[in-house]
Amino acid sequence: MGRMPCCEKVGLKKGPWTPEEDKKLVAYVEEHGPGNWRSVPAKAGLERCGKSCRLRWINYLKPDIKRGNFSMEEDHTIIQLHALLGNKWSIIAAHLPNRTDNEIKNYWNTNIKKRLIRMGLDPITHKPIKSNSFEAYDEFKDTTNMGHVAQWESARLEAEARGSILQVGSGSSNLPG
Repeated sequence: MGRMPCCEKVGLKKGPWTPEEDKKLVAYVEEHGPGNWRSVPAKAGLERCGKSCRLRWINYLKPDIKRGNFSMEEDHTIIQLHALLGNKWSIIAAHLPNRTDNEIKNYWNTNIKKRLIRMGLDPITHKPIKSNSFEAYDEFKDTTNMGHVAQWESARLEAEARGSILQVGSGSSNLPG
């Protein structure tokens, strides 16, 4: 038994937003502010549900959303907070000004999670993967495209992975979690 759809009204548009719809929503929110999202569609002249308007505003149209590549500091913050909180993206987003929870979740799943695996770290526990750890490190070293990361950051990540692998035998770890 899942959640009920946010709106079952006949005639409401679903799917991609048009530039005209975006303009209407932006104009309405700029004039009236983001208030009661259930009433926004009718007042803005949109054939959408309130939830759709809210998500469109928060994730795409809000002017102060930070776009583009994540910084190394943001990467570090996401990794540290994920180790403490797990997949609590909205709480993590509260620590990264102007980044949306959805953007952080997508970045985690498409970038950071894969990088941790290549480094031989479990993306859930953030601890070394006990089996085939040396193979995972070799794969990280040989196949990772680190062109977008500063050279010192690459060296730091390799040293961190090497240290994590060496600690597997001793049973200790200085990693979060």
